[in-house]
Amino acid sequence: MNDYELNALGEQGMAALARGGHAEALRCFNAIVSAGRADGTVWVALALTRQALGDTEGLAQALDAALKLEPQNVRALLMRGDIFAAVGDRRAAVS
Repeated sequence: MNDYELNALGEQGMAALARGGHAEALRCFNAIVSAGRADGTVWVALALTRQALGDTEGLAQALDAALKLEPQNVRALLMRGDIFAAVGDRRAAVS
């Protein structure tokens, strides 16, 4: 996948996510991940897609991948904290 294709898929995925086309967004972001070209932003977008689809496990996995690449990614940290808060783990939510 060249840079043009990568950018096009990312833009297509974000547009699909914004309009509620979660299956299309998932396809786009998964293609970027499969090509080994995902950065923290793509992983967070995939996490948002998984969240919209009600896939809590996929959401957590995508956030973990984002934070592995970008440990200070604020959006990923906040989303991960929200997951812990939702299950009542206040200590983990703020750590």
